[in-house]
Amino acid sequence: MSEHHPITSRKKAQALSTALFLIGLATLIFVDVWWPGIMLIIGLPLALRQYLLGRTYDMMVTLFVFVGTFVSVQFDI
Repeated sequence: MSEHHPITSRKKAQALSTALFLIGLATLIFVDVWWPGIMLIIGLPLALRQYLLGRTYDMMVTLFVFVGTFVSVQFDI
């Protein structure tokens, strides 16, 4: 098992992911397209936080699930 090396502190990672979530939510409200955009708004900040904390595998799984759902719904796959 590989050791994870956090890029930044937990507090800073939380602050950055919260900021990304709020920016995404504001964008979503502005364009008024809730589904499937909400999948990106939830998934990307979560993946960012996992990346900043050095949890690369968790980040890849999160991106696969949330971005995969977005792409399959958006393009009717």
